[in-house]
Amino acid sequence: MRQIIASGGGAHYSGRAKGAASGGGGKKQGYRGMGGGEVEEGVGRQLPEGMVLVPGGTFDMGREGGDEFERPIHQVTVASFLLDRTEVTNLQYREYVVATGSLSPPHWLNGTYRAGEEQFPVVNITWEEAREYAKWAGKRLPSEVEWEYAARGKDRRLYPWGDERDSDGANTDRGADGLPMAVGSFPGGASPVGLLDMCGNVWEWTADDLTSYDNPAASLGMGKVIRGGAYDVPRTRALTTYRGVVPPANRYDKTGFRCAGDLSPTP
Repeated sequence: MRQIIASGGGAHYSGRAKGAASGGGGKKQGYRGMGGGEVEEGVGRQLPEGMVLVPGGTFDMGREGGDEFERPIHQVTVASFLLDRTEVTNLQYREYVVATGSLSPPHWLNGTYRAGEEQFPVVNITWEEAREYAKWAGKRLPSEVEWEYAARGKDRRLYPWGDERDSDGANTDRGADGLPMAVGSFPGGASPVGLLDMCGNVWEWTADDLTSYDNPAASLGMGKVIRGGAYDVPRTRALTTYRGVVPPANRYDKTGFRCAGDLSPTP
């Protein structure tokens, strides 16, 4: 079985937080990973609010029973990293729009989201807009490897909670009448490290182009990988291994994102 060593990439998470964009105001200190996936705890060491530590390790990526883009299974070693517990919300993205003068999603009216949808995942965001938000928040988009590892853990889970379908685990299979829901609405569908909505609700941008698992260095040139499925996606595709791909300049009313961060030494 082929083995790949993956690293996070992007700017190291510096602990810089901007109010709701990072889940709260105030400066957060860095968090240093320890060998074997453990983390040294002590005074002055805390996770940025709204983020989860994903301890590094080796896992089997992909599945043989999937489509051509999910094969073959291959081992990947991932360094420890941070990941947002939920998808970025309308409220968080609105703060970014106000602070930077960036364009709001085209479906918003008068530059803001509809009343009562502040905790819904922001959608209709291009890949570049998602990346710019992440940079503003002192974070980055997760790699595809990081996303799958965080969603399924080391035991080849088909869904974040296990291998069995669970109607209470995710916002999927809703068909044409489905809609996004507030982030975190399905706590029973948490991943092994406590991440929410890694299955369903809205697709999530990753940092990567679509490549073949047989030759990761070669891009297939089809676009950026999106993961996790959405509210209208059947459970047969809303899996931890399924790889969607869309052009990075396109907007979709069922595609959002969450942010990742690298571990930085604590002074």
